[in-house]
Amino acid sequence: MTILYAKSFKPEDGDTAIRVIRLVGTSGTATTADARVFHYRFYCELDTSEPRAVSIDMTPGADGRTGVLYIASTGRVNTESALWIAFEVVPTKPITVSELVQFYKMKGFDRFRFNEEGAGCRSYSKKVLAGLESDCYVPSGTEARLVQWSDEKRKLLPENIPERWDEGEYY
Repeated sequence: MTILYAKSFKPEDGDTAIRVIRLVGTSGTATTADARVFHYRFYCELDTSEPRAVSIDMTPGADGRTGVLYIASTGRVNTESALWIAFEVVPTKPITVSELVQFYKMKGFDRFRFNEEGAGCRSYSKKVLAGLESDCYVPSGTEARLVQWSDEKRKLLPENIPERWDEGEYY
């Protein structure tokens, strides 16, 4: 069963094309016991004249493991966190927010369970980007670039980015 929370999503954003997809890791929002570890979510910058974005965030629900897919319209790609990093990719073919949400459902990315420690968002995000790459929505090599980018950032921020890519499970 999909658990989707879209109370803060503006329906008019659904038909809007995505200009840039950013995977943002932030401190202080970790889903694990160590709040220094980054939590990752996507911000989709919309192709509009005014700054607008949609946040897509898979985060553990009340049981600490079952993922809830949060979709929210925001004024811009931002974070309240003092420490954050972002990996950016430009779609290779047009995709709207509604099409991206359908893609999540079609690929099963809307049904995710975090591991026992409540970790897995970075690995989850990597699989989403790999799926987008496989379906030619982002450039070839995006998944490999993400791994390289993460390795480089981990050298600078080792307490925020674990060496291992914690896995969850899809159901």
